[in-house]
Amino acid sequence: LHELLLDAFMDIGSDVKMFIPIMRQFSLSYRKQLRATKEITEEMKIILAQKREVKTTGAKGVVRDVLDILLTLKDENGKLLSDESIIDQCKLFLLAGQETSATGMTWILYLLASHPDIQETLYKEIISTFKKDGDDDDNDDDALLKMMSTGSSAVAIDGMKYL
Repeated sequence: LHELLLDAFMDIGSDVKMFIPIMRQFSLSYRKQLRATKEITEEMKIILAQKREVKTTGAKGVVRDVLDILLTLKDENGKLLSDESIIDQCKLFLLAGQETSATGMTWILYLLASHPDIQETLYKEIISTFKKDGDDDDNDDDALLKMMSTGSSAVAIDGMKYL
């Protein structure tokens, strides 16, 4: 699914013909994008059917996710959402989440690069929060890996002044 998403939403180029709607159908990248979008939709239909099957068989240990929520949502008339609506919502969720996360990370990295003093303070705070007593002073990688991999890091991060 990841590869299909990349193909479907790739840059279709800055060619002038891309701004003329009738010419789009002749572009190889546009046709590739349409084909990938169709494949994504078909893959999502399969996932949706599998999710419904799991729900009807009452399988235990299944994690609730966004798709579970969408399967139980009702429209303004009290009817469950159609498969097409659910698939459209999933596509929107995937694209919107990716775009806002990427934009946010870009600004964070830009601002940290623009303010090396704050970057250094943040780095020291992360290391001091997650470094264990007795750890090698020259190796901060372990502290950074611990910050990224532990579930308890959210509590520690919450108390950090700069992060």
